[in-house]
Amino acid sequence: MHLRFSLSLALATLTVSSAFADLTSEFSVSNGNPNGSWSYGTKTSPTGVFTAFTNSGAGIISGPTTVDFWGSSPVFNVPSAFKLTAGTLNGYNGGNGGISIGDISLHPGATNQIAVIRYTVATTGLYDISATWGAGDGTSNRGNVDTQLFLNSSSLFSVANTGIGQSFNGTAVALNAGDFLDIQVGKGLDEHFYDSTPVNLAVTQAVPEPASMAALGLGILGFARRRKASRS
Repeated sequence: MHLRFSLSLALATLTVSSAFADLTSEFSVSNGNPNGSWSYGTKTSPTGVFTAFTNSGAGIISGPTTVDFWGSSPVFNVPSAFKLTAGTLNGYNGGNGGISIGDISLHPGATNQIAVIRYTVATTGLYDISATWGAGDGTSNRGNVDTQLFLNSSSLFSVANTGIGQSFNGTAVALNAGDFLDIQVGKGLDEHFYDSTPVNLAVTQAVPEPASMAALGLGILGFARRRKASRS
């Protein structure tokens, strides 16, 4: 009975649901900065000092287009991190791309301030990482941005001066408690106008494949049988 219980407990431990974080569903302007594992701020260079935004609220971009935002100003301005709550940013002036209601976006500043959303790791482990940058509200001659993902001071992904969507996927990346992932948007080589860029960052704790779990279970069972035989 004791051996069966030990095996069942070990297998149950292996199949615990993974931890999961998703920026789109967890973005908040009402729970402080940082808000749990998420922080919103800016840098003056890709690996520079992270400065947290100190203001949040509801803002108006134009007409009926409204946002919930984090920024350095009490009124909506840039650089900023924001959620589109009404209206549309659908390729201004005939540009490609667009931002939908509910999307989380980053907009860099006029003097090269990079807009950053930071995820801080709570528990050491292996994680799957998914990051996306949409085409945003760019136009044919404006709206190019620098898309970047950093693990602490190391670049995991970077595309300079792009006007099209980008994505990064990392599998079983080793992360330590206290590490941080920074998803960033810089203004690129053109002006900072029309640089609103929808982003998402999802972090999932990697789970062993079923075959690996079964092999480990058989190993535990074999060890238990040998232990029982040695006592006979």
